[in-house]
Amino acid sequence: MAIGSGVDKQVIYKKQTALGTKATASGAQVLRRTSSGIELKKNTFQSNEIRTDYQVADQLETNYEEMTSEELRDLLEEKGIEFKVRDSKATLIKLLEN
Repeated sequence: MAIGSGVDKQVIYKKQTALGTKATASGAQVLRRTSSGIELKKNTFQSNEIRTDYQVADQLETNYEEMTSEELRDLLEEKGIEFKVRDSKATLIKLLEN
């Protein structure tokens, strides 16, 4: 099955009532999106909190494209990654992804 590349696409989902049965169209939810492609790469951040039960406190996913240059610079500083103040947003994103 081919994936549509246009912007007039919708992803709609609904929980099945029972295993193996198709969900009905009524009450389905439209998945909000910011692009028309399926992006398999995720940018994740994990908490540095040390818990006594050895579980991860939280894990966040983000899209660098939705962040401002200032937010990207703050994130780079937190991670200890060097950058130039005049670096473009695309350069800051590349630094974070590498």
